Amino acid sequence: MGLVVDAYRETGRPVGSKAIAGDSRLQWGASTVRAELAALEAGGYLTHPHTSAGRVPTDLGYRQYVESLKSRALTRTEPASLDLSDLRREVDEAMRDATSALAQM
Repeated sequence: MGLVVDAYRETGRPVGSKAIAGDSRLQWGASTVRAELAALEAGGYLTHPHTSAGRVPTDLGYRQYVESLKSRALTRTEPASLDLSDLRREVDEAMRDATSALAQM
């Protein structure tokens, strides 16, 4: 999925199996890639705009891609605790200050 999204982002054109099979990061033949692309399409992750065109990521495909990036980023570092309460307090405080300043105008 990642190779398809990356290739589509770079070119803006549907991505074919030959382009994916030619990527040095993947050691699959074009027929294996076609089967995998068909499975991703059946799952709703890719769409096939024209019979002769390659595949294009769907919203679901992009969502899955982003989720995989987020999980990869967290596993590369120490487990991160996402505590947003401090940030929320800072935003609330900034909003109060802005509202107060506007009220004084």
